[in-house]
Amino acid sequence: MSISSKTHTLSAFVDSKAASNTSYQTFSLIELLSTDNDTDIEFPAYSVLNDYYNDLKKLCVTVSFNEKEYFRFRFKPKILADYLYGNGELSFLILILNDMVSPKDFDLKTVKLISRQNLIDALTLIRSAETSFITDYNKFANA
Repeated sequence: MSISSKTHTLSAFVDSKAASNTSYQTFSLIELLSTDNDTDIEFPAYSVLNDYYNDLKKLCVTVSFNEKEYFRFRFKPKILADYLYGNGELSFLILILNDMVSPKDFDLKTVKLISRQNLIDALTLIRSAETSFITDYNKFANA
């Protein structure tokens, strides 16, 4: 039985596999904004993960927080991402998977999450498929 078919609590959801060192920037198309003092500001304009939203949602399971977990992670998806995946930078995925854009919205007793191994596998496949495009875009679009 896979973890996704039997997971109902946060403590049952956490496993001990290797963490991901992925960040939002890894999957982003970067734009440069020139300022008046000739300083360029780099910012992520688009994440290719948006193109995989439906695929990532299919990997989700619903996880319930107990009272203590609810107050521990309320408004703190970064702490939850660090707890689950060993990488707080993956908090953007927790927000996306729960149809949110801000940690201020993260006030849930049940959340949609992807198991650590499924997330690592999915992000590895997406990164493999998109690395060339992201690299080319970031290199040439801002040249």
